[in-house]
Amino acid sequence: MASGDQDTMVFEIDANNGTAVTAFGLLSSGIQKFGGTGYEDTYGIAIDSTGTSLYVTGNFSSADAQIGGTGTKIATSGGADAYLIKLNASTGTAVTAFGLLLTGIQKFGGNTGDPINAGLSFKPGDDFGTAVAVSTDGNIVYMAGYFASNNAGIGGIGSTKSNGLDDGYVAAFKTSDGSAFLTFGTGGVQTFGGGGTDEAYALLVTS
Repeated sequence: MASGDQDTMVFEIDANNGTAVTAFGLLSSGIQKFGGTGYEDTYGIAIDSTGTSLYVTGNFSSADAQIGGTGTKIATSGGADAYLIKLNASTGTAVTAFGLLLTGIQKFGGNTGDPINAGLSFKPGDDFGTAVAVSTDGNIVYMAGYFASNNAGIGGIGSTKSNGLDDGYVAAFKTSDGSAFLTFGTGGVQTFGGGGTDEAYALLVTS
C-alpha cells in the first residue's frame, strides 16, 4: 500500500521462473517501497559488482519520505529533490550507514528556481535523478540527472546553480556512507548546460 499519493517500489524476481524472491522486501512479498505523503518516482537502478548492495534513484516530493514505511523520515528541500537510496540486495532493507540520519537515503536538490512575479518570488526548484552506476571497486556510486534549483546541494541546500531551465549533472558519493566524493567536480557534483534545457539520462562507468 502506498504511503501517500505515489510511492516508488523495487521488486526482486527469480530470473529462472519469474516468481517473487520472498526474502526481499516487505511481508515476504519481494517488494520494497520508498515514499511519503507526496509523489515519488524511480528512474534508475544499479547493483555493485559483489551483488550485495542495490542503489536506486529518482525524485521525491514528500516531507516525510522513508524506506519501507518505517524508520526516520526525510524531507525534500523544496519542490522535488533527487534521491539515492542504498538497499541490501538480499533482503531489500535500508543500509542505514548510508545517507542522511541513518536512513539509507541521500538527496540532491534545492528550494529556489527561476524568479517569477517580476523577481518578487521564485519557482520551486525541481531536481531529478535519472541514472545510477557503481565503480568497479564498489567504493563510489554515481548519480546523473537534471536540476532546476539555483541552490542545490548534496544532502540539502547548497551552492550548485542551474544556468537555464534545467542543467544536467553527475554527482559522486562514497558508498560507505553516502557523503559527497569531494575530489569529483565541485563538492562532488559536475554540471553542464546553458540557457535552455539540458538533461542527463544515462551513465557509463568504466573503472
